[in-house]
Amino acid sequence: MDGQYLASEGLSKSLIKGVIPMAGTYEIRHYHQVLIIGNGAAFADNHIGSVFGLTPKEFESGSQTS
Repeated sequence: MDGQYLASEGLSKSLIKGVIPMAGTYEIRHYHQVLIIGNGAAFADNHIGSVFGLTPKEFESGSQTS
């Protein structure tokens, strides 16, 4: 688990006692490209960018498969 998000709030990974996965594995860069093809760039940028960001580094950070 990447602890950077907890650390930014002054919290530790030791606080996590369990998890319930809510989605399968995904690769954000690929998902973004699929959305561009199916729904257009504006939709893809809004849908992905509002959650993960739009830079290659943010795509990688948000991808469970990276």
